[in-house]
Amino acid sequence: MPRVLVVLTSLFPLGPGEPFFAEELAQIHQAFERVILVPTAARVDASARPVCSLPERCSVIPLPLAEGKARWAALARLPADALGDLASEARRCTTLAHWRVLLAFVARGTDLRRRLAAALQAERLKARELTLYSYWLDEGSYAIATYRRRHRATRAFSRAHAWDVYEERHDPPYLPLRDAILRGLDRTLAVSSSARDALLKASSVAAAAIEVRYLGTRAGRPRVSPRLPGRLRILTLAFVTPIKQLELLVDALARLPDIPVEWHHVGGGPGEAALQDRARRGLGPPGSSVAHFHGTKTAEQLRDFLDATDLDLLVSCSRHEGLPVSMMEACSYAIPILAPAVGGVGEIVHDGENGFLLPAPLRVEELALALRRAAMTPPARWIALREAALQTWSQRFRADVNYPALAHVLAGS
Repeated sequence: MPRVLVVLTSLFPLGPGEPFFAEELAQIHQAFERVILVPTAARVDASARPVCSLPERCSVIPLPLAEGKARWAALARLPADALGDLASEARRCTTLAHWRVLLAFVARGTDLRRRLAAALQAERLKARELTLYSYWLDEGSYAIATYRRRHRATRAFSRAHAWDVYEERHDPPYLPLRDAILRGLDRTLAVSSSARDALLKASSVAAAAIEVRYLGTRAGRPRVSPRLPGRLRILTLAFVTPIKQLELLVDALARLPDIPVEWHHVGGGPGEAALQDRARRGLGPPGSSVAHFHGTKTAEQLRDFLDATDLDLLVSCSRHEGLPVSMMEACSYAIPILAPAVGGVGEIVHDGENGFLLPAPLRVEELALALRRAAMTPPARWIALREAALQTWSQRFRADVNYPALAHVLAGS
């Protein structure tokens, strides 16, 4: 049985990426004698200290992806199996842009595998002792899939979320080597049924090769209480970028001057200042709607905020999603959700039961109507929405259930 878990991340724990992985790590590390975290983002600061506390027996070995000349130099020393992967993928590369993406992916993934193998050898770890786990279906998953070709006794798994699954989110709309990666892993662990279906459609692997393993959150402090009639206290949780489309919310609220809305936004990002300015100009006179911007919060700070703040509704306007942890958090606090049906959102939001599921792509008119519908929902009915949201979390998205089950899969127990 494997005794060492090696997890390839983007930035965790040396940067702000993947804050939700800390909850998973707190559970899965208990199935192993040791955990090695390998941040691989090109921008990772190898000299940085962890931004959060880590469980005992966890160490960090940064292996940033090759960039610039180093990336292209790796192409000159590709092994035979990587050349075979390039040949097998040729039919999918119909443009020069596809080839650029593919060559960069193979160069970085192969170079990462080589350096990962050297790092594990320096740690004196044997193949049969290892479980390799990539948190994203990216160059890291290709690295561990090709490592396993050479070391069949090693177990290898990868998560699959959203940007690493849905090709339409990319320009060109192409993600390399789906078959080579999925066939090289013991299993791929999709965070939603939507992601699993997309991967099966994009590859020729057997259905058993990909299973759904939901993420999860800790229990919140739910308030199953009525909402004030004709008013709304809403929350958005998002890094402010164009894909989140939060300007649609400002425009929708501007169409509801008769409904007082107290809007709280948590999350920074490059578009935060512009969103604040749009809200100041668009939300009308005092007494109608008001916006509060709380900036970036850590996972613990967010929970403190949710503990202390009365909220009626979590709103998402995103153009693309996987299955957001923010929605799981909301359900654990008995907060209904309003969101468009993108990615795996329909697996957590059930229209009229625990929230409001809107058609995609989201339009301002539909968003405004849905907010009005929420504001006009009778108090007794709102309590039922809250109870259903909490039940959704309890049945499908509990960290203390999902992550111990995942640990058994990774450890082969």
